[in-house]
Amino acid sequence: MPLETKRARYGAEAFNAPRSELPSPFPRTMGPNCMTYLKDVVDAGLSGNMIGRFEAAFAEAMGVRHCIATPGCTPALAILAAAFDFEPGDEIIVSPITDYGTMQGLLSEHYIPVFADTQSGTVNIDAET
Repeated sequence: MPLETKRARYGAEAFNAPRSELPSPFPRTMGPNCMTYLKDVVDAGLSGNMIGRFEAAFAEAMGVRHCIATPGCTPALAILAAAFDFEPGDEIIVSPITDYGTMQGLLSEHYIPVFADTQSGTVNIDAET
């Protein structure tokens, strides 16, 4: 088969496959206020406070006093690691099936990530492994 006619294994064919019972992130829909908020951010430039507004609203929705917005999971995990009451050099047990961001946050605080073994026949970890 010529190269240009080959499809990626998980490309358009997988995307157009029959719907499963699991929720799909595609297609993503935008709420009715999306363009209004986007315009607010662009118009405000660097002087806007959309993140502060989000943090306050999210904290209220969660019933907590504080919330810190992050651009992704890696910085969120780094903030979490910094909040731990561990000493530099302490070993922290983590799943071996994870993203590098998990390790990055721990390493930035000088903790030592230790991978737990998975249970035989599964990808789960428990106190025994």
